[in-house]
Amino acid sequence: MDQFKLRTLTFGFLFVCSFCAVTSQVDVCSSSFPGGALCNCTKTPSSLTYDCRARKIGYVPRGYKSTATTLNLSNNKIYNVYIGPLNNLRKLSILYLQANLIYQIEPGSFNGLMKLTQLILTSNQLTAIERGVFSHLPALEVLDLSNNKIKTINRYAFITLPSVYLINLESNQLTCGCEEYLLHEFFEIRKSSLTVQNKPCSTSTLQQPASTICTSGETLFVPSTSCYQCSNAVGVRDCRNQTVTNCSGPNSVCYNQMHYYYPGHLSVSGGCIDYTSCLYQEQRNRETCLNGTGTGTTCYFCNPDKLSNSRDETNTTRQFYVTLLVTLNQVMTSQLRDTNSAAYKSFTRNLENEVSNYIRNQKAAYRVNFVDLRSPDVTIAFRVLCATIWYNTKADVMDAIASALSRRTVNGVRVKTVQVFETSNTAPCPSETTESSTYGQFSWPTTKPGTVAFIQCPYQLSGAQTAKYASRICEKQADNSGLWKTPLLSDCPHADESSRELHNLAESDINNGNVEQVSSSLSNLTSNWEEFVSDDVIWSVRIIDGILKTDLSRASFDTITNTIETVNNLLFITPGILRQSEDESDSSNRLVNAVETLLDGVSVTNGDYKSVKDNIAGIVSGVSVSSFDGLAMSYINKGKQTLTETELAYTKAEGYTASGHSGIILPRSIFDSLTNRQKRSIDKMTMSVFRDPKLFSSITQSNETKLLPSDDGDVIPAERKINSNVIAANVPSVQIKDLSFPVVVTLHHFDAGENVSCVYWDVATKSWSADGCAVNQTTDDYTVCHCDHLTNFALLMDVYSTGGGLSKANSVALSIISYVGCGLSLLGVIITLLTYLKFRKLRRDNPSKILMNLCLSIGFVDIVFLIGVQEYSGKSDAGCKIVAILLHYFLLTAMCWMAVEAFYMYLALVKVFDTYVAHFQLKSALFGWGIPFVVVVVTLGINKTENYGLQPGGICWLDRVPFYAAFLGPVCLLLIVNTITYALVIRMIVKRSNKKLTKTDKSSTAVRLRGAISLVVLLGLTWAFAILAFDDFGIVFHYLFAVLNSLQGFFIFIFYCLMKKEAQQCWRKALPCLKSPYQKNISTNTQSKGDSSTFDSNKTTKMHLNTRDESNEDKKPTGNTGPNNTAFRGNWQVQVTTRSQPSSFV
Repeated sequence: MDQFKLRTLTFGFLFVCSFCAVTSQVDVCSSSFPGGALCNCTKTPSSLTYDCRARKIGYVPRGYKSTATTLNLSNNKIYNVYIGPLNNLRKLSILYLQANLIYQIEPGSFNGLMKLTQLILTSNQLTAIERGVFSHLPALEVLDLSNNKIKTINRYAFITLPSVYLINLESNQLTCGCEEYLLHEFFEIRKSSLTVQNKPCSTSTLQQPASTICTSGETLFVPSTSCYQCSNAVGVRDCRNQTVTNCSGPNSVCYNQMHYYYPGHLSVSGGCIDYTSCLYQEQRNRETCLNGTGTGTTCYFCNPDKLSNSRDETNTTRQFYVTLLVTLNQVMTSQLRDTNSAAYKSFTRNLENEVSNYIRNQKAAYRVNFVDLRSPDVTIAFRVLCATIWYNTKADVMDAIASALSRRTVNGVRVKTVQVFETSNTAPCPSETTESSTYGQFSWPTTKPGTVAFIQCPYQLSGAQTAKYASRICEKQADNSGLWKTPLLSDCPHADESSRELHNLAESDINNGNVEQVSSSLSNLTSNWEEFVSDDVIWSVRIIDGILKTDLSRASFDTITNTIETVNNLLFITPGILRQSEDESDSSNRLVNAVETLLDGVSVTNGDYKSVKDNIAGIVSGVSVSSFDGLAMSYINKGKQTLTETELAYTKAEGYTASGHSGIILPRSIFDSLTNRQKRSIDKMTMSVFRDPKLFSSITQSNETKLLPSDDGDVIPAERKINSNVIAANVPSVQIKDLSFPVVVTLHHFDAGENVSCVYWDVATKSWSADGCAVNQTTDDYTVCHCDHLTNFALLMDVYSTGGGLSKANSVALSIISYVGCGLSLLGVIITLLTYLKFRKLRRDNPSKILMNLCLSIGFVDIVFLIGVQEYSGKSDAGCKIVAILLHYFLLTAMCWMAVEAFYMYLALVKVFDTYVAHFQLKSALFGWGIPFVVVVVTLGINKTENYGLQPGGICWLDRVPFYAAFLGPVCLLLIVNTITYALVIRMIVKRSNKKLTKTDKSSTAVRLRGAISLVVLLGLTWAFAILAFDDFGIVFHYLFAVLNSLQGFFIFIFYCLMKKEAQQCWRKALPCLKSPYQKNISTNTQSKGDSSTFDSNKTTKMHLNTRDESNEDKKPTGNTGPNNTAFRGNWQVQVTTRSQPSSFV
């Protein structure tokens, strides 16, 4: 670097250092403040207000009086908040920092603000809330963080705010990781007194086990934590030199208490305490942790970390070392020089205690350590640890030590002189030079740890009244050494000249007199868009905002066209830079709104306005409401190719969109629903086209992956993106919605895709929405949308074909099958139940009673589905939850009764012997009806009723996590049990059939096949098809599942009522008209055959479960089979005899 540059940098360094020194002493409202007064001050007997609004301040200045009660720094250009400028404002009550560019707040920047009740940080660029940013603010009640870009929040971000009752997180980009998941535990602890607007994490995510989100076992409070236990410690850090204690209780935290007694003793204690109790103590800091009088100052602080109470996070105390030299009126002797001599040991034995007694309670607490003796006069050197309260300075303490020891005697010798000076234990951040390709070269001076270095930026704006500064934190490490942090250069002008011109233009005053010139300059500067970085985009959008604040109705068409040209130039910029500038300053969203505002402000007094650029087109058409005949705009579709003037046209009539064109048609009835007053205010309509949707994509950050429904009602989790141009229409100052005749928008696809949705841009949520828009027609090339309102329209499609949803035809078919099947199923179970209730003979045994309970469960499921699973149930939150709860309960009861059926079948056909179960029906009822009740109650109890509700797809059902835990898990378990039982029963039957004791004719085979099918129905094994419904064969299993399960009740009716001989006989007896001419003959023959049979106990396997005495089912059976050689009686039976009879069940 040449000599001139060295001199320049040296001057800059001296200037900045002088600036910092002066601003720390001169009030910001004083005219002697460098550059003139920064703020307006208003003082009353009880308050002091600093009004620093809209002063283009790029940093939080120093120079406020400690008695300040209100500080307003809103609408400035502050990027960062650092430790230092605010920490001494212990009486500050309200702090306004909204509408700045703050993207970083150093933890500890607000420490010491014991009276702060409101902290307003809305409309900034914060992306994360770190731990320690909002810590130990005992009086804070309202914290407004809305309208930032916050994505992550530390679990401890708000944990030491004992008085807060409102935290506003609206309009942020909150994610849900482990930190946010654990943050909800804090919200639950404080829910009775704390309102949080827009909490992170969805209900379904919070229902997941903590281990699935926090994979390393993180918790809010450290389990079995430990803290330093200390009392009367010399400073907070001295606690670590005492004992460690293990805390009991689930919500234990560490605490330290600092009590400063007058005239000057500091006592520090620490240990374990319950979190709630600690908060109560910390809340008292707003009254006790001040510049106390009389009883002194008491400060109490909580910290949830292990062994965390040896840190003074709020700098409530000052702790430092001094070197103390006490010179006596005594000459050094050879004996005192010899450290091993008796004289030396005798002289130094009590020095520490003697000096400690002299300086005790002198502004601080002390620990005195003897160092050595020095000559020529006896000079005693001590190293003294000093700990005092924050409002005592180091100079105060050192003066107190010197004063306490002067004119004293030490070892009986009068003190001659006392010297006290601070011992330096710190290594500063060294001077160094950093280089930035964007901002230039920066030379940082040697800087003390725990402070911020400010230096003038290498490049400055021409004509600027104040210089721009860069800043850099010298962070204080655990060993008190300094460590440079990353420089903050964002307020500096760029090295590139065109970028500086943009920056300079953004800082200038834009008014009606110079707006055309500014718009022309901006258009020219942005034509060099290839070299743009994110800052250039930010400044360009800021200039556009300034243009829009002028009177656009008086602006020339050149001004409007220049601004449209600027937007067109910015739309050439790569998506990555657009996304970065959006993250930093909301630039893309502001640009979208600017286009609408710009066109709305165009005057049509001299005729319509039309401007077509490569990336954007804008039309402003004058209209008369009384003679309005519609309005249409269309252009030749060329995908993402540039727009041209000749290919875009509009007509003042409804018209139509020609083949191969995209466009929009506004109906002539568009104003019918407006009031007369609204109609009188209308003189124009605006329309615009965005060639590429990347401006919108930079706001949403990525392709859509939400469950966004298409018009046919499908809900498909897929990777979806905007697949068309964006067309907009608007009527200035009037909201057009709920149209009786729709706005017709035709949009051609960029790429082939599926699952199309017509969407519009929701300004409030900054996202695409399908409300009020529907797909009227879609092909491979284009889609026609019908919408009942005006805004920006586009197509959202699954262009990568990753969606797993069903087509409209399949959805309709499955819906019809489900409703028809459930109707038939309900009819079947009703007839079956009536049959078994009417004829006592059919319900005498346990299998029949099990079947009746199963039918009852299936019937309730069908009723809830047919009545409750309808569109109207989703419109009421309470009604939807009731439907979901009932559906959950009765589906589980049906599965449980299927399991009871399987268990009973196992006892009868597999185990056979020793199968008596006392009170079988009572136990079955407790299992079949009781276990599902317990599952539902637990599901409700875990998260009240939030586990149930309207799900994507419009069905009232369980959320995802409780669905897995409280439904799918139990169902899969029961299906496994039932499948095993089915296999064992079939094996038993086949085994018996293969002993050549039965006929092998077709009749026997048909009977066994019918029995196997009935078992599948009875045990609910068709539910397995739901698990298999994926991949290429998914649709097949969807249909199998829908058909077989919705008809389960109907199949039971067929197998166990319609085809059951006992049921047929009962109905024939009850209804004589059903008797056949041969019934009597058949009955006689059957009776004769039964009478002629003989029973051989040696050749008949005893598989009997029920006794003949069905009047008392709990009586233990005798084990005899009976004359008909049936294994047991009921809905299914296995005949095992030595005769050639079919072995069958059913």
